[in-house]
Amino acid sequence: MEWYQFSPKTGEYTRPVQCQKNPKGGYLIPANATPVAPPEIETNQAAVFDGEQWQLIADHRGTVVYSKADKTESTIKELGEIPETQTTDKPQQFDQWDGSGWVLDQALKDQHDIREWKIQRTVNVANIVVTVDGMPFDGDEISQQRMTRVITVAESDTDTMTWVLADNVVKTVTVAQLKQALMLAGQEQARLWIPEIK
Repeated sequence: MEWYQFSPKTGEYTRPVQCQKNPKGGYLIPANATPVAPPEIETNQAAVFDGEQWQLIADHRGTVVYSKADKTESTIKELGEIPETQTTDKPQQFDQWDGSGWVLDQALKDQHDIREWKIQRTVNVANIVVTVDGMPFDGDEISQQRMTRVITVAESDTDTMTWVLADNVVKTVTVAQLKQALMLAGQEQARLWIPEIK
């Protein structure tokens, strides 16, 4: 005789079992089982026994879903329909839920793009290198300040001093060369401070 077992916690159908005969001629009935056969189970369904009959319940366990409020990813672990607060549609980085689907939040994307541009601008300014008379000069803000101090105290454009170039080679340079390097570095920095219009 065949009975049908179900989970003691959820009532979910687990498997058919063959009841064994006992010595008195009756059958040994397993726990959490019913003689009522479950209905045919289709995709994304589970049969659940309520104590009297089977019911087909939505089964989305293992399905990845996303919170409509904050885009948090999670996996369905319980029987039942997907909660109204979640969707299986995967959002993009700057999407917001508009009540019926994900839509691009342009203001959020613009804020992100500005932050990223400022970070990259700082990196680019820190890596400015300009060339004067075949010599590479660091043109970052600290190097510009050093050049300005030397130029300020120099007595003439022909004064010379030892300078460590961008390639770490030590050279004797003139104040005029430092002025040229400072001007080029300033121009490049000014260019980097203006965002490119897309």
